Amino acid sequence: MSDATWNNAHATAGRIKLAAVFALALALFVQLPSAAIADAKRLDCNLTRLQTKTGTDFDVATEAKSVTITFDEQAGTLVVDRDGMAHFLDHVTMTPIAMTGYVDDLSLGIDRSSWSIVLQTYKANSVSSEFGICGQSASSAP
Repeated sequence: MSDATWNNAHATAGRIKLAAVFALALALFVQLPSAAIADAKRLDCNLTRLQTKTGTDFDVATEAKSVTITFDEQAGTLVVDRDGMAHFLDHVTMTPIAMTGYVDDLSLGIDRSSWSIVLQTYKANSVSSEFGICGQSASSAP
């Protein structure tokens, strides 16, 4: 085999290897978003008790509300779906014990051992705290 033929074959093999590495990287990049979505879990929660504090007044009532929590530990995201509106929480912390996060006038805390939940809404002169229990959803997360 001449030097020119060997160099040509070697260069072609190098281009094929480079194309294979590029194709693999592209395939991994395309798969990444779907893998991240697959890690999201959903909790269906029933809020059963409402505490409201306005100024110095304090009121406790029973309620029956449903909220859905979607969380992804790898991405560090928490989303509260309440009254048909999705609230994407910031300042999210997830540990083996609890999950917390807040955004604007809404904060969330979940005890992971019992799936107890507290959802707080803040207004100018009042705080509403809703308490309940969550369970892992049978349906997959969106």
